[in-house]
Amino acid sequence: MKTIKKYTFSLIIIILSLTSCSDYFDSIPENVTTLDDVFSSRVLALQWLSNVYQYLPDESEQNYTGGGNETRGIWTPASLEGDLPWEHCNSNYVNNGTINQSSGYVESMWKAYYKGIQKANIYLKRIDECGDMDEATKLRTKAEARALRSIYYFNLFKIYGPFVNIGDEVYNNEADVSSMIRERSTVDECIDYIVHEFDVILSEDHLFSHFSSEDGTFQTQFAGNITKQAVEAIRSQVLLYSASNLFNGDTYYTIVCYIYS
Repeated sequence: MKTIKKYTFSLIIIILSLTSCSDYFDSIPENVTTLDDVFSSRVLALQWLSNVYQYLPDESEQNYTGGGNETRGIWTPASLEGDLPWEHCNSNYVNNGTINQSSGYVESMWKAYYKGIQKANIYLKRIDECGDMDEATKLRTKAEARALRSIYYFNLFKIYGPFVNIGDEVYNNEADVSSMIRERSTVDECIDYIVHEFDVILSEDHLFSHFSSEDGTFQTQFAGNITKQAVEAIRSQVLLYSASNLFNGDTYYTIVCYIYS
C-alpha cells in the first residue's frame, strides 16, 4: 500500500510539472512589446522609424570589428590608393582584390538593406493606426520611411546591380521560404521604381527642408532627418548611375538573384 501511494504521489508530481512547463512555454511574458503596442504609441512608433534609419551606412566608422550596422564603413577608403592600418577592415579586402561573392560582408549588406526595407514597409503599413500621432507627423514620417526604402534599394543597386523589388509587401515570419525566392527586376524597372518613389515624395512635399522658408538659413535641427534636399540629391545620383554603361545594357545583370533573410 505504501508503495502504491508513493508511485501515485510521484505520478501526480510529474503531471503537475508537465502542466506547469506547458503553461510556462505557452504564456507570453508581460514585458514583451508587440507591433500593436508599437503602433499605438507615438514614442514607440518613432523609435521604430529611428530603427529604420540605422541601416544608412556610416562611412566614418572604418575600424570595422563586427556587430552593429552591417552596412557601415567600406567605400570611402576602398580605392587603389587606400590603405588602412587595421587588417580586419573590409575596405582592405576590396583594395587587395580578395572580396568576392562568398565574402561575409557581401552577404551581410544584402541582408541588412532588406531588413531596412522590410521595417520601412511595416512602418508604412501600420502607422495610420497610431491614434497617438497627429496627421502631419504621420505624413512626414511616412515620407521619410518611403525615402529610406528607396535609398536602400539604390544602395543595393550600386553594389549588386538590379535588385529584387518587394514593393509594399510585409513578410510573415511563418511564411514559406519559397515565397521569398524572387527574380531580380530589370535595370530599367529598378531605376523607374526608385525615381518614381522620389518624385511622389517630392510632389507630396511632406518632408522637412534643410533651409528656412523665411530667410534660407540652414536648419541644423533637421540634419539627422531625410529632408527634401537629401531626396533631390540622391535622385540625381540615381539618374547618373542609370546613364552609366556599367548598368545600362550590361547583359551580366540578367542572372537570377534571390532574397535571403
